Formats: sequence, C-alpha cells, structure tokens
Amino acid sequence: MNLGVERMRIQQSRLLPPMNLLAVALLLACAPLAHASDDVSAGMQDAVPAGTPPQQAQALPEPQMAAQAQASFVLRGVQFDGAASVPEAELQSAVADRIGQNVTFADLEQLAARAVAVYQQHGFGLVQAFVPVQEVVDGVVKITISEGVLGDVSIEVVEGAPVRRERVAKTLAILESGKPLNGRQYERAMLLLADLPGIKPQSAISAGAATGTTDLAVQVAQRDRLQYGLELDNYGTRDSGRLRATGSLRWASPFERGDNLDLRLMLAQGMHTAFGRISYESPVGYRGLRLGGGIARVQYELGGPFAALEPTGVGNVADLSFSYPIIRQRSSNLFVRGALDHKDLTDRFEAVGFETKKRIRGIGIGLSFEKRDKFLGGGYTSANALLYRGDLDIKDATSEAFDNPPFGYDTEGSFGKFTLQAARLQSLAPRFSLFLGTGMQRASKNLDAYEKLSLGGPKAVRAYATGELLVDDGWLATLELRFSATPETTLFGFYDAAHGDYFHDPRPFDLFTSRSLRGYGLGVNWSKPGKVSMNFTVAWRGTEAGMTDGGDRNPRLFWSIQKAF
Repeated sequence: MNLGVERMRIQQSRLLPPMNLLAVALLLACAPLAHASDDVSAGMQDAVPAGTPPQQAQALPEPQMAAQAQASFVLRGVQFDGAASVPEAELQSAVADRIGQNVTFADLEQLAARAVAVYQQHGFGLVQAFVPVQEVVDGVVKITISEGVLGDVSIEVVEGAPVRRERVAKTLAILESGKPLNGRQYERAMLLLADLPGIKPQSAISAGAATGTTDLAVQVAQRDRLQYGLELDNYGTRDSGRLRATGSLRWASPFERGDNLDLRLMLAQGMHTAFGRISYESPVGYRGLRLGGGIARVQYELGGPFAALEPTGVGNVADLSFSYPIIRQRSSNLFVRGALDHKDLTDRFEAVGFETKKRIRGIGIGLSFEKRDKFLGGGYTSANALLYRGDLDIKDATSEAFDNPPFGYDTEGSFGKFTLQAARLQSLAPRFSLFLGTGMQRASKNLDAYEKLSLGGPKAVRAYATGELLVDDGWLATLELRFSATPETTLFGFYDAAHGDYFHDPRPFDLFTSRSLRGYGLGVNWSKPGKVSMNFTVAWRGTEAGMTDGGDRNPRLFWSIQKAF
C-alpha cells in the first residue's frame, strides 16, 4: 500500500489541495509500512535470499562407462536392490525403453546412471547405483542402489555465537540419521539457520564410519550483532522536505534465539517530516515461521503555497506480521506472509482551527516468490501478490459529511484491494542484462487517500515526483537495459510507463477519470559490499507536464547514497 492524496482532483488544477499534501507527506514517510510488496522498479542488485547459503555438497561423478563389451543379451527386466526412498514405478519407467532389447554391460551402466538421475530429481544427491557381479537369469538384471544414508550429525556452536545449541539441533532435526540424506531438506535446514540474525552457519559432509553412510558436521559462528545504516536521498517533495536522512539500527539476536530488534528514523529537510519506527521479530518453532510486531509515528508540517493554513499532522501505526517459507532453496523460494495493522491519522489546519481524524484497520495475506535459473544464459524471476481487506472509520462529522454520496466518494467502511508485482532480470550477453518489472492494483471500491497506489517517483515513473499520480486502480511497468562496466558499477537506460484511474467508481461531475505517465532516462548504480552504495537517475517525461511538487521538472534527477556500518 502506498499512502496517497486526500481527494485526487489534480486533473483540474496544477496545485494539490492542502489535504492532498498531507497525504503525500505520509506517503513519503510511511512507505516502509506499506501493505503492497516492493515497487516493481526497485533495483535487482539487492535481490538475493537472506542469509548465507550452505556449502554445496560435492557432486558425485557419474559412473564410469565401461568399454563396449562384445557379449550381449535380451534384457527382460531390471531389479533394483536397496531402493526404498523413491517409488519403484519411477525407476522402472526410467529403464522401460530398453526392456526387450539387446544390451551390453555398458548399456547396463547407463541404466544405473538413469536410476541416479531419478533420485536426484527427488533431491537425493548422494545416491550411487552400480551393476554388481552376477549371473543373469531369464534376462533379469540386478542394479544395486546405495542411497547415501545419513550417519552422524555433529554440531559446534562457536563461543560468542548468539544461539543455543538446542535451536541448531532442532532446526537440523528434519535430517534424520539412518535415512538417505535429501539434498532439498539439507538446503532448507542450512538456509533456515542462515536466516537467523547474528550467526554464520557452515557445513561439511564426509564419508561415514559405516559403509554407505555420510556424516554431516555443522559449525555456527558469530556475525556482527549490531548493524548500522545511513541513507541520504532527495526522494521528498518541496512541501514536505526534498532532502531526507534516514538512519537504521538492527540488534541481531538480543535474546539469543534468532530474533532481531530494529529501529528506523527519518528526518526531512527543514524538519518538515519526522518518522520513527521500532519493531521486533522472532522465530516460532524450528521450521522457519517468524512473528513480528512494530509501532511507528510520523509528524509533519507542510510548506509551499498552503503554508499560510499551517497544515500539520500526526500518524500512529501499529502492526503484527508473520512469514513462513513454503519453499526455501538456493535457487527458488516461496514465502507466505501476512499482517494486521491499525492506523490512527490526524490532519490539522492550525490557522483555521480545522481537524480531521481517521482510523483504518486491515488484514493482508500474500505470497512472495523468487527463482534463479539458467534460461538463455541465466536469469532471476520474482513475484509478489497481496490480498488486503480493511475498514475506514472517519471520526469527525465534517469529513464524514463530505465523504457521503452523492457528492462524496463514499470511501468510509469496508474495502478490499489486490496488488501484484512481477519482475525478470535476464542475462543477454557478457556484462549486459535486461530488466522488466510490472505491477498493478485493483480496488473493490473508492479508496481513501492513504490506500491509493502511487505511480510517480523514484520507484515508479522516474520522470515525475512522488505523489504525482495516485489511483485506486492502476498499473506500471519499467524496462531497463543494464551494462556492468565494472564489478561495482552498473550503467543503465530505462523506460517507465503507468496508467491509472483516480477513482474505482468516479462521480458524474468528474471531468477526468484517468491519466497516463511515461518517462525515459539514464542511470548509474555503484555498490561495494560493506561500503557506500550510490544510485543516480535522470529522466525526461514522455507525457504531459507534472502537476505536483511546485510544477514541472524536465529532466528530473533522483539520487540516493547509502552506507552500511
């Protein structure tokens, strides 16, 4: 969810009414509290799974193919000895095309390799299959399967690591000694450990003491437990403070259970906007479920053409959230996420003694997906979907009267909305890649200002200011051609497009009900792990002049500088 403008009537004026400016201030300050997933044009450089992936097991060599033997016979059947973890029917299907044909010993070794491939499809990466010395009776051949049974699991928690050995052991409990080591379960267990803040897990596998077994050794060391970040940008507006400074602090595992405590503060130029949020998150159980909660507050006073009205406001937000990894792998992940939120919003015009109050409660549930692949040289795909249902309660009689039909937009009461984002980063050639991102929102009715979708700004159509176009129903898309000039520097050209309807159910007196934005430009991103990260874009509009932020800017420059400590 992006916080929007109060009554979007900018189609008839180049200046936003004062109430719109208040909502834009909340949009700029409270973007981290949004229900919707990340903006579709957000940079892909940071799109990697949280945590450190486990050390990959050594791939077993395929069985050495023997020289073609002169002797052959008609194969009447294959018997798989030691196969217990995959269906017999799948193994038989893998060799069915050779039944009834003449085969040699080399052909039999190829059939054994097929059996290994079946196991690998089920995640068993340590399986071996071979053709033992035997006397073939009635054309039936035995192939012996060694499933790579897990032997001993040893755990070492290095002194100072903020996690108890019990949590590590219970997270690894999905890997059962005496059963075949499943590579997918192994990846999941190690990545769930790596997701715990403040620790760095590593693992190694080795041949076990018993024949056909594999031992697993896991070591857990400490990472930095206090992480700081500072960001400077010009993502604000003239009226709410264009330049912004944001500081963040994370205390990893304060209670030594894989939890985290986060603090975020933001101040805008001229102290026009101040925002703060504190949140806590903790694992529940040992299978990846995390629960969290947070509170936030934003205060603002606006300048610009309406400064004489002395517009100010306060927003208080509380939320509870959860996340659970349905799939947790190095190459693909699927999370289900949900949240409850409560917002109390007050806008004032001190000069005329007017005050409006609103309360919004809502619940959202969604899915987040990402996958890395080798298609056409390799790529990355991500998608986020969210279904949100809320209820708006207008607390003052004057605002409620203006909201009532037939002249009001009837935003009070229950509402719903669906948001969807999808993105693809595709390798084209050495050092060149193509990024395509899309997003949309669909509402069930006319939405209040704070629930609208923003289609302008640094994470949308970059040729326009934040809050330029806020809509109930809309879509946006971006296309970027990227060139990796150096390992740290990426140059890119981009084209952004968006379209939206101001209101889901417009009124007959609305002269304009929808609008499109287009823009194109150039950008550069410089990033070095552990040091400074910088992003600059300059964009020219391809549609009509801007109506917010004090008038049109062409081209428009957005920049941000981040430093992690």
